[in-house]
Amino acid sequence: MKKLLLMAGLITLTFDSAINAETLNLPEQQLFRDWVTAISIDLQNPKMRVKIFDRWPSGNRDCAGLFRYMTAEASAEHGQQFKRNFAGSRMAYLPSLSQKIVLRGKNRQSGFADAKTLMEENSSFLGKDVQPQTGDLIFFKTRHGFHTMILVREKISGKMLVVYHTGSNPGELKILYLEDLQEHPEASWHPVPGNPDFLGFFRPYFLQ
Repeated sequence: MKKLLLMAGLITLTFDSAINAETLNLPEQQLFRDWVTAISIDLQNPKMRVKIFDRWPSGNRDCAGLFRYMTAEASAEHGQQFKRNFAGSRMAYLPSLSQKIVLRGKNRQSGFADAKTLMEENSSFLGKDVQPQTGDLIFFKTRHGFHTMILVREKISGKMLVVYHTGSNPGELKILYLEDLQEHPEASWHPVPGNPDFLGFFRPYFLQ
């Protein structure tokens, strides 16, 4: 099984509070997926991982927090200091989204959403036996509560990776192949139609 266990670190990215509930246009949707891919690649590089952790707020280090970080990073303004700091990363060359993504809260658009709110207010159900895309989400509901994972398709192999934070304290970031998740020692985490704890694949509202 391909797996990387990464300890969460100190993070300081400031999140914007602007409201934008619009679906991104097709080029911007692809740009967001490019950001998700770039961040996921850098999380597998120890040096880049530390730099990402420096930008990920400490209060957002949980499963939904990883997706909140990705939407905030893709929407943020990136100056020359960012480009110098992330030299060698694809993130240094990606333009920011022209529309800022703000996730919907339960009662208002607040920019903050836990895993349950990501599923119910920010995503649409695709199915339990479908071919997801980069940027789509998996949701589970087990005895531990709601949990989400981010999907990233490798360009060379074509295989789908799942990237997620355990949410425990201090927590770990895990990256493994979707097919390997079926080998998880707890059957409740298997992404298969017969698992009642597997809620399915979902697509964020701004990618629809």
